[in-house]
Amino acid sequence: MNPSHPLPEVDHFDHLPLPVLVTSPTNPRKHFDPAKLQELAESIRSTGVHQPILVRPLPGHRLQETFDIHAASGGLQPRPTHEIVAGERRFRACQIAGLATVPAMVRSLTDDEVLEIQLIENLQRDGLTELEEAEGYETLMQHSQLSAEAVGAKIGKSRSYVYGRLKLLELGPDGREALRQGRIDASHALLIARIPDTKLQAQAVRDIAADASGENAPRSYRAAKRLVRNHYMLKLSEAPFDIHDAGLVLASGSCATCPKRTGADPDLFADVEGEDLCIDPPCHQAKRDALAARTKREAHERGQVIIEGRDAKALMPMTYQSRVDGHCRLDDPADSPTSQPLRAIIGKVMAEQGIVPVLIANPYQDGELLACMPNDVVAQLLKAAGRAEEAGDQELYNQNQKKAAAEKAKAEARTEYETEWRWQLLVTTWYMISEGRGEVKTWPALMRHLAMTYAHKLNQEQCGRLCKLLELGKVAPKQGLLDWVKDTDTEPTRAVLLLVMFADVGYLHWLDESDTNVGLRLVASEFGIDPALVQAEVKARTRAAVKAVKAAEAAKADLPLPPAAQANGVRGEAVASDGPAARGSLKGEPGRGRGKRKAEVPTKPKAHEKKVRSGIAAAMRGLEDESVDGAAVEGQEARPKAAGGRPADVNEGPGLGGKRVAIIGSAIGKAGRVVGQHSSGDLFVIPDGLDCEYRFSLDELELIVDQEEGAQA
Repeated sequence: MNPSHPLPEVDHFDHLPLPVLVTSPTNPRKHFDPAKLQELAESIRSTGVHQPILVRPLPGHRLQETFDIHAASGGLQPRPTHEIVAGERRFRACQIAGLATVPAMVRSLTDDEVLEIQLIENLQRDGLTELEEAEGYETLMQHSQLSAEAVGAKIGKSRSYVYGRLKLLELGPDGREALRQGRIDASHALLIARIPDTKLQAQAVRDIAADASGENAPRSYRAAKRLVRNHYMLKLSEAPFDIHDAGLVLASGSCATCPKRTGADPDLFADVEGEDLCIDPPCHQAKRDALAARTKREAHERGQVIIEGRDAKALMPMTYQSRVDGHCRLDDPADSPTSQPLRAIIGKVMAEQGIVPVLIANPYQDGELLACMPNDVVAQLLKAAGRAEEAGDQELYNQNQKKAAAEKAKAEARTEYETEWRWQLLVTTWYMISEGRGEVKTWPALMRHLAMTYAHKLNQEQCGRLCKLLELGKVAPKQGLLDWVKDTDTEPTRAVLLLVMFADVGYLHWLDESDTNVGLRLVASEFGIDPALVQAEVKARTRAAVKAVKAAEAAKADLPLPPAAQANGVRGEAVASDGPAARGSLKGEPGRGRGKRKAEVPTKPKAHEKKVRSGIAAAMRGLEDESVDGAAVEGQEARPKAAGGRPADVNEGPGLGGKRVAIIGSAIGKAGRVVGQHSSGDLFVIPDGLDCEYRFSLDELELIVDQEEGAQA
């Protein structure tokens, strides 16, 4: 003990010499701003210490430590007698100010009491960040076994406020960094911290926070709250699975007892009004996927049809609604003629007749399977259920839907036809230009400049189409086209002619025919290309495709079908060629198959695409109402005859006349018979089942070695 300053009694006020005081090792405040300490020292030097510090008698476990400090000073410093509990900043400022003593309140305190006082005092100081505050609450609750309500009472805050601050500790690295940088405030941070998935938190930070440059401000609190509610929370009442099913995903258990929902923590989600919301979208999605897998498994066991992927997307082309073309959803009142879902009306009849619904996987909502029935079947089932009036309404609806679908398909097919023949006109004319037929005047520098100007105006998709036509190979479309124009081997005037045609190749149905495709027609006319013959060729190919589809349907018409398929119908697909069509169609010259085509891989008929076939048929009905001068129509010769009945410019192929050949990559047919040869070397072939002759390059044909076997095929 220091004889010059005997120990005072506890729980009293005193002025203690600075040398007998030591700082506390448990003080949570470790950093003291030197500039602010200096300001406080100046204030103390001028007006003194306004508030005493809190100290306690030096605890026994620190005697050895303080004795070593005294010994190290050579006995010059008095031995410490008190430990500072609160007020270390004032103590340091007094040292700087040169004071000999400091006013102090002396109290006898245990280690736990000291830590609690220090934490509370630290939480009430200025300049404390939200994360530091949260860490203080957490330490206080863990060390003192206090509840959030008790902590709030000690510091004058509500329980929900304490819970909110504690939740900030669940912020991921992105959220913490944004909060430290001031790109979000504590209210935004709490919205993000309530999202239990770290990856989703990071996405929410990107959606809500100001950018690092400071150019864009953060979302307002209301906008951020709305975003989190709409994109990171899910209504449990709308879950497609049973929220009480603990066995759906064993690791997650029942949603009703899950802590990751707003109803499980009303203090934390006091701002969320209304129903219980799931705050763990990945878990919610896992349950949707598990339900879909279970439903598919059970459906397969019952022999139900499941439509997925591309086929499902064809039936549900709209991303913003869940209606299914040609079908009624059994569990959605929107598809019912009454306010009740269809299942409640016709479910009993379906069970009696052994009819099971078709399941359609929603292509825009993972894990969602929609139980549906074809519209026609729904009308029949309503009649069987004794709901004649509703059945009549459904039949009227079906008729209107079929009419609308036919009109839409006809318009789409019309657009496709009009677009295709214009493109074929461009392809044919470009063939004549690129082969050097016809006179082309050249002004190299000017023409190349014009070509570059046209090329720069095209987008990537347009450039890609031209690159394919020019057979430039695998190149970046835009750069590949520009490089082709700049290439000294490219004749610039021909490039301009191609780009002029391409800029004017579109089908603009809202304009008069005489006002459209002027550039395309001018160039084609200059090289002797007759648009009417190109139109006729495209029309003939379309008819051939329709014939092929009808033949496939007839072959399958007698196959027995399971109940689900009988309800759904059999659907097939007609696939149009993606490559350039038979080029040519000069005035007085038949269509030709000249030009390289990529061999197309035959595709299996796909189920559930009846709409495609009906669209082609509807389009053909529309096309048959029109006449095109000079066009070759079905049942007539596809190429002109020379005097004496022989085809113009045709030789009998040496040894090939009458031979059977396989046709590669054409929608017209798979095989046919050679009937002649053009002077260019191309062959004229009549495809099986057709009366027209078509011209093909040798690259597009393969000789069938076993002619007898080929004929039988």
